[in-house]
Amino acid sequence: MEYPHQLGGMLDIFLMTEPSPWAKISAYIAENKIKMTLKAAMHQNNMALEANCSKEMAVEANVSNNGKNLSELPKLDCIYDDEPLGFEKDPLSSSQKMQAQDPLQEIDIGDGSIRRPTYINANIDHDLRIKVVELLKEFKDCFAWDYNEMSGLSRKLVEHRLPVRPDKKPV
Repeated sequence: MEYPHQLGGMLDIFLMTEPSPWAKISAYIAENKIKMTLKAAMHQNNMALEANCSKEMAVEANVSNNGKNLSELPKLDCIYDDEPLGFEKDPLSSSQKMQAQDPLQEIDIGDGSIRRPTYINANIDHDLRIKVVELLKEFKDCFAWDYNEMSGLSRKLVEHRLPVRPDKKPV
């Protein structure tokens, strides 16, 4: 689309082209600034209206106080409330901890030189307990108590490393 425009006796023709990305971003920012300004102005007008209403109510209260001046009445400067709002308490610091439903009994499935503690239910039948302990001791090589016993796992899995570029100096 073409628009003629006269400037200094010369006729210039401007072509409408697709705006650049920078122009689009600038237009978006300007539009948001205008919207925020309008919201702020509306909010300010609402506050002014509320202030006028409060002033009118104060005048009415002054008249209803048998003509006494408001400066003669006692004023309340500050309200102190010692009750907590509820968000001050840290839910993680509460003393209530999760408890197991059944009591646990510690058993050692190690070979005697190295201690390998594990826990089973203390309320199970004695015969079943013996079978479970034998089964755990038979397959104790399937359990890992130390990271070194977990063959095939990379140390990168448990090591904390900062993302540092080798070509840059750390700050």
